[in-house]
Amino acid sequence: MSESKSHASERLHREVGDEFFKSVVRPVSRLYIETDALFDYHLGAILSFIDTEAAFTYIKTRIPAYNAARDRHHANHFPVLKLTEEQVEERRVSPDHHPKLVFGSPGRSIHTELLEILLWLQKHNRALGVDKLTHIHFFTRDFILPPFTAFRLAAHVRTRFPEIKVSFHIGRMQDQSLDFVQSFDFFLLRDFSQVLVHPACIPWFRDKDVFGDKLIFSFPYFDDDCLARPDEVPDLEHNQECYLKVLCDFSYIEREVQL
Repeated sequence: MSESKSHASERLHREVGDEFFKSVVRPVSRLYIETDALFDYHLGAILSFIDTEAAFTYIKTRIPAYNAARDRHHANHFPVLKLTEEQVEERRVSPDHHPKLVFGSPGRSIHTELLEILLWLQKHNRALGVDKLTHIHFFTRDFILPPFTAFRLAAHVRTRFPEIKVSFHIGRMQDQSLDFVQSFDFFLLRDFSQVLVHPACIPWFRDKDVFGDKLIFSFPYFDDDCLARPDEVPDLEHNQECYLKVLCDFSYIEREVQL
C-alpha cells in the first residue's frame, strides 16, 4: 500500500486483510452498508448553503480538524459560516434539497476503497469454497437516495462485481428486526455507539454471542461530556473499542472526508 493511502483505508484494509484471513473462518455473503459511512451528508448540507469560492476555501482549510474530531457536531466546526446544527440537520432531511445535497456530499476515504475491500472479501470466500459475494444492502437513515445516485452507486459496485445483487433501504439499524440484522455478515456503520444505547437494541447485546461472528466497522463518535478532557480521549476510544471487540469482530475506522 502506498504512503498516500489514508489512515482510514489502512486501518480497514488491515482488519479486512491479513488479520481478517487469520481470524475469520466463515464466508461473508451479505453486507450491510450505511451510505452515511460512504458520504458525509451533513457536510453536503453545509456545502449547499455556500455560494462563494471564499467560503469553499474556508471549509477546505477546516477539513483536517473536522476529520480528526470525535463529536457529533458539524456546523460548530465551521464557525465563520454562522450556521446552526439545527439548520444543517433541517437541510439534510429536506426532500426539496436532496438531489443537490446528495450529489454534493463529499465521499469519505472508505468509499474510495470499497471495491478493494470487496475484492478481499471475495478472495476470502473463494478460499473457503464459496464462489462469490451475494448481496449488498445500502441503507440511508431517513431519506430516499435520488434514483440517479442509487444507480451510480450500484454501477460502481457492478463494474467489478456484476453478479452481486444490490438493494437500497431506508431506516436505521435500530429500526430493523433482530432476525433481519443477524442475516448479515459484514456491517459498515456511521455510528455504532448509537445502536448500542438504543432501547430497542440493548437486549441484542446482553448475549455476547448474538453478534459474536459479525464483522462491524464504525466511526468513533462520543458524547460531549466524554470529550470534556481531550487528553483522555485516546484512552477512551481504545477502551471502548476493546469492549466492543468482546461483542463482535469490531474496529473503529477514521471518518475522513475527501474534499
